[in-house]
Amino acid sequence: MKRERKKRPVRVPVSRREKEKANARKAGKPGKEVSGAAGKPAPANAADIEKKAQEYDELLDTLQRLKAEYANYQKRTERERGEFREQCVREILLKVLPVLDNIERAVDAAKQHGGTEELLPGVELILKQFRQVLALEGVRPIESKGEKFNPRYHDALLVQETDEVPPETVISEVERGYMISDKVLRAAKVSVSRRPKEPPERAE
Repeated sequence: MKRERKKRPVRVPVSRREKEKANARKAGKPGKEVSGAAGKPAPANAADIEKKAQEYDELLDTLQRLKAEYANYQKRTERERGEFREQCVREILLKVLPVLDNIERAVDAAKQHGGTEELLPGVELILKQFRQVLALEGVRPIESKGEKFNPRYHDALLVQETDEVPPETVISEVERGYMISDKVLRAAKVSVSRRPKEPPERAE
């Protein structure tokens, strides 16, 4: 019996590009798109360029907005820190002011009733130092006596009828008031003048 000859597979010439695609498929990788004889990537079209430009503008806008928000956050934090410190100082000073009141009363009493020469200078020195500490914290007394009554700074405890000063004038201080920066720490307790009432006319 004659053996049949095995037919040899016919090899078809394959271009280099097809070989690269076939090798990429065997390796499980997508084939690379090439353009032109030199294999350079195809140039991006106008739609791609416009899309990239839009993405860049959006990222730039987001970055600028975040920068502005952070700057506002820093300012707000600094302002809140200052307000918190001021509130703490106010609470402490409100507790300290009655001590100052008592020192001032002690000095006045010693002057009026003949305080000893040894005691009075020491108390006056304490009073001076106390006032200096308050001044360093921005605390200053409210000038009241002889001023026109102002409910923002004054708390009227007494009303006195008199012709010696104009109506609604502070005659005296019962308790001194204080400011801290531009805010009232404690309103001054004062007595205020009022025009005397005219006597009723007698019936004939």
